[in-house]
Amino acid sequence: MKRVWLSIFVLLGTLVLLGMGGGPQGSVPEPDENHAVSLLDRSGTNTAISQFSMDGNTYFEGWLGDGKVTVFFRNLKSIEFGDISGEDVQARLALKSGETLKVVSRKRAMFYGKTSYGNYQIRTSDIARIEFQ
Repeated sequence: MKRVWLSIFVLLGTLVLLGMGGGPQGSVPEPDENHAVSLLDRSGTNTAISQFSMDGNTYFEGWLGDGKVTVFFRNLKSIEFGDISGEDVQARLALKSGETLKVVSRKRAMFYGKTSYGNYQIRTSDIARIEFQ
């Protein structure tokens, strides 16, 4: 009888320990183009990121007036994020052509990438500036 209880205890302990830990949290989508950026978050932390994407895409999506606009990362020099209002974040896009666009983006949109030390994820509402390399 003692062996049965010991076996049950060992089995339960093993199951509990196997449920702990595991692999790294937060997978990163593999974009079709590799864009490197320098990202400054609202806390003042600057991070170098490769394989950068917005919701897994290599373009920035937002609203320009009443219309939806997508701007490919390859056309961007930088994005500066401003005020947050409700579910929206104001953004100023500096294009490589010299033009600037003022758009509104979803504050819950996610940006993904890889750093030299692991995967990276951040919400639009937590970003101050993105510089494209």
